[in-house]
Amino acid sequence: MVTTRNFRVHWNFNDPQATERVFQELIASTSSPIEKLLLQTQVARTYGLRDQFDQAKQVLDAIEAQSHGLECTLVDAAELKVRLHLERGRMLRSSKKPEEARPEFLKAFQVAQDNKMDELAIDAIHMIALVVNANEALTWTQRGFELAKESEDLNARNWDAALANNIGWTYHDQGEFNKALEYWKIALTAYERIGKADNIRIAKWMIARGYRSLKQHDQALEILHELEKNPSSDGYVFEELGENYLALGQADKTKPYFAKAYSLLCDDKYVEADRLNRMQTLSK
Repeated sequence: MVTTRNFRVHWNFNDPQATERVFQELIASTSSPIEKLLLQTQVARTYGLRDQFDQAKQVLDAIEAQSHGLECTLVDAAELKVRLHLERGRMLRSSKKPEEARPEFLKAFQVAQDNKMDELAIDAIHMIALVVNANEALTWTQRGFELAKESEDLNARNWDAALANNIGWTYHDQGEFNKALEYWKIALTAYERIGKADNIRIAKWMIARGYRSLKQHDQALEILHELEKNPSSDGYVFEELGENYLALGQADKTKPYFAKAYSLLCDDKYVEADRLNRMQTLSK
């Protein structure tokens, strides 16, 4: 087992621009050529998350060109190769080219697996699952989940939470709500072990979502009202409160929740227009 660099500790996925500045400072602070190239892969990722795909490609092409003939350990060379494939794949997926992204993720997985880099292998698996059909996605994600549980690398081990969450969503999309809830409870336990408050809050929301699908609205509302008390409560919590009260036929309680949800989520690029229109309509 090879422990690779934990770049995730430097990431704020809600602010890629600030994250780029962090990585640029890290690049400036090291004299190691291989370290600079590895860090630059993360700069490329920040561009991809901002839909600046030309800049992302330029950075990745420059890294690849500079990597030829670079003096470094075999392990570092392998890690750079994995990260180049991963970030090219992420860039292609974000630019709506999943078919081109898939071979990049598969190459990243193969190199990581060959070099016993569990954390990067799991990262690649998680990305493969996003560019294949639902059945393949479930198989890949379960494979990653098992690898995470068995790994001696703590960074790899901590992937169990996100993968359990993803497995839960796949089962939920297939209408297997009990299985979804089972995995979301596993995810909550894992996030509590890891100890990140935001992820714990989201995991509790997921469990409430599972209860709503099972029409167990009282259980869902108990969780959601606890989440509502949190100052960092977001529009998704209010939306879910509205949906549960709507399902219970308590229309008088739904409007303020949908209104709050809409006001908080109307500028969220990850929320579909139809969903926003529904919130707005139900708030009136």
